[in-house]
Amino acid sequence: MKRIGIFCFYNKNGIAGKYVIHLLSEMAKYYSELIIVCNGTLNDEGHKAFSKFSDRVYFRENEGYDAAAFKFIILEKIGKEGLTSYDELLIFNDTFYGPFFSMDHIFEKMNKENCDFWGLTSHNSVESDGIPYHIQSYFVNFKSRLLRSDCFLEFWDSLEVSWPDITTCIRNYEMRMTSYFENNGFVSSSFVKNDYPLNFYIDFPYEVIARYRLPIIKKRVFLLPIDSFQNYQIQKAYNHIADNYTFDYIFEDLLSSVSINTLKLRLGLFITVKPCKVGEDHYKIFGDIGDSRLDIYKTESIDTVNPGDVVLVFLPEIYGLDEREIALLRENLCYDEQYISGVLEIFKNRAEAGCLLPELIRTENRLSRMSAYYNNHGCFWIRGELLKTLLRSAGSPEAIARYSGEELAEKIGEEGFITYSLVNEVYAGMTSGIQQYYLSELINSLYRNHDFNDLSEAVDAIVNDRMHYKRIKKILKDRIAGNN
Repeated sequence: MKRIGIFCFYNKNGIAGKYVIHLLSEMAKYYSELIIVCNGTLNDEGHKAFSKFSDRVYFRENEGYDAAAFKFIILEKIGKEGLTSYDELLIFNDTFYGPFFSMDHIFEKMNKENCDFWGLTSHNSVESDGIPYHIQSYFVNFKSRLLRSDCFLEFWDSLEVSWPDITTCIRNYEMRMTSYFENNGFVSSSFVKNDYPLNFYIDFPYEVIARYRLPIIKKRVFLLPIDSFQNYQIQKAYNHIADNYTFDYIFEDLLSSVSINTLKLRLGLFITVKPCKVGEDHYKIFGDIGDSRLDIYKTESIDTVNPGDVVLVFLPEIYGLDEREIALLRENLCYDEQYISGVLEIFKNRAEAGCLLPELIRTENRLSRMSAYYNNHGCFWIRGELLKTLLRSAGSPEAIARYSGEELAEKIGEEGFITYSLVNEVYAGMTSGIQQYYLSELINSLYRNHDFNDLSEAVDAIVNDRMHYKRIKKILKDRIAGNN
């Protein structure tokens, strides 16, 4: 069987990220020929990378989204006669990450299925919203009976692609495609089949991967508003694929769209230490942790650190922390030797872990960003190789300790590693309780002092109106002060 693929690429900066290269590498075995169409620009590295996958790379203005790009290739670059030389056509774009494992089982199943075109997922009909059942268009394979019919070219020729927004494109392209072909006697199907009334792969990304064995996750999942259920699904999906997929691919791409702190929330980059039996642990400590039992691990010079070491940097004096706060940091970083062994097990078992930043809720009557964000208090565990790398630009451990938590996490991410927020189990429970208290006080104060219908409306007001933010901050400060 001879299948041709058409891949549509778009990046506002013309960067073909690692996830795109991985996608094309893994997909190459499923077609005999590939055409790449770029909506917009592509940098020099992207040109070199794409040339390894295809000698037919076309460029066009970023108009009409992927639908217009596929129309351009099908009608102008392949044409009716060209299509007759292929048995199947696969169109796909760059709006998803993966595959996390082989797609052989998908193609084997769908090759046997009695259909004329199929996708990975479909959207069921929602009459109240005017949404018909349809195959979702980020990945669609057309078989020969449809591909060689006049109906196939008629559909693409009928597309008016000067759409003002993506919603209009979806309604006039994606939602229309399935019914157009089915009304002309062709049969559709999808690999993932379910009765869920909404967008299944968006709402249940973990179920799609683990239960249905669909080895992808849509980029859009990471860009939606924060939602506790969906965050839980994302975190489960992340843990499920961590052994099979380099998460640096996703990090690299998403950091151009969302903050490192948002990714921390989305991916649940919090980790608790499970103390374990002390072995022949190899680590170094830079700074004074105030525990003479661990003096044998102290080093006065970073020059003694080897790339394979794990290093505890402990420089809280840079931030002028009080004794209570330093004690909390010590509890979460190096409670005892069994705890430290548990920390080292994290680095041993999680190849993606580059740095562990401890959580710390600031005490007294001052507000802090708390654990929704990365916080650097001058104290953290880090791989020796990363510390050496950061020193080349920072110059000293003290300079690294002065990075904001967000800045440190981003620099770790640029080196292909992930920064986790570190807590011990007792502190994790305490943190949750304190944050619930702060949040309940904030919500109650908001409802008493402002005319908000729900919490999301209140959050929008805080984010978009600095005066609201200042008033609410004062309300919360006064409320906490009144309870001390």
